[in-house]
Amino acid sequence: ADALLAGARGYLEEKGAEKAVPGDVLLFRWRSYLPAKHAGILVEQDHFIHAYRGAGVTRAPLSHHWRR
Repeated sequence: ADALLAGARGYLEEKGAEKAVPGDVLLFRWRSYLPAKHAGILVEQDHFIHAYRGAGVTRAPLSHHWRR
């Protein structure tokens, strides 16, 4: 089950990555066949804010690694 995606769909409007604008919530999958397990907020077309253990809340480039 893709619980994070299902929950987000209950509150947010889904759109493709190519239409993302600052303020949009981004969901990430580690592999295309796995459920979404991470989220962030787009702050610029090439940066987002997210949090993870060991780093806390951080601003990161939306690199190829994350865009996959």
